[in-house]
Amino acid sequence: MAGRDWVEWHADYDVAGSSLARRLRVVRGFLGRALDELGESGQLVVSICAGDGRDVLPLLAERWGRAEERQADEWRPAEGGRPAEGGRPAGDGARRAGDGARRAGDGARRAGDGARRAGDGARRAGDGARRQGDSAQQAGDGERRAGGGGPRAVLIEFDPELAGRARRAAHELGLGGVEVRVGDAGDRATYDGVGRADLFLACGVFGNVSDHDMRRTVAALPVLLRDGAVVVWTRGRGDGGRDCGQEVRAEFRRAGFEELAFAAPDDARFRVGMCRWVGEARDGEELPARLFTFR
Repeated sequence: MAGRDWVEWHADYDVAGSSLARRLRVVRGFLGRALDELGESGQLVVSICAGDGRDVLPLLAERWGRAEERQADEWRPAEGGRPAEGGRPAGDGARRAGDGARRAGDGARRAGDGARRAGDGARRAGDGARRQGDSAQQAGDGERRAGGGGPRAVLIEFDPELAGRARRAAHELGLGGVEVRVGDAGDRATYDGVGRADLFLACGVFGNVSDHDMRRTVAALPVLLRDGAVVVWTRGRGDGGRDCGQEVRAEFRRAGFEELAFAAPDDARFRVGMCRWVGEARDGEELPARLFTFR
């Protein structure tokens, strides 16, 4: 991946009317459509060679932020101090049970202290009940954290400075569900623990790898996807009469994807595609050890 200053390359995004700035608008339009279709629950967004995340992070903030506001509204108590119907998650119930058990433990402990002449048995019983209460409360807290995880995103970027920018942007946008990994997206090990994506971004990838690596990556992508997942990809047109974007487009069709949208402006070199995985499930398959290597 050496040989190009990717931080400097990203500066063209800030030049009004540049090819990158125009491509960014198209990519965001496609991503917005895909995110609106996915809805607000169960999402996993994966972006490889993600740069500073400027294509997807603002869109996630718009949509996930609204979802969090609605979730908070649902958790507000109804009149009379009772939780609204369908409100607080099961973790709160466990937490309340823990509080009750803890209070019971405290009462038993006080009873044990007050009845020393009856021996230490009551105190031990109180301590045991208190420990049970603590355990129940911790379980409730854990359930509440797990239940509030919501949608997730994993951004993979090789350049540490760009990854740092993405991480700071996610923090400033309040996106707690975003993980930024510094790593080689062409290496199978980088995807350990990521999970299968509902929306997968491969922007700025195919123009920097060989044709063989492009075909291998497209063929392997279903291993990283859930059924019906959407992929958004980009490619430059190429030189001479060859349109490399059309070649990538055809490769996705051969691999079992259904095309949803394709943008190829006559006055620009970029191509942007969006497609859906509609092929057979690839459960149990592994990625190749290497998907691609940047030239």
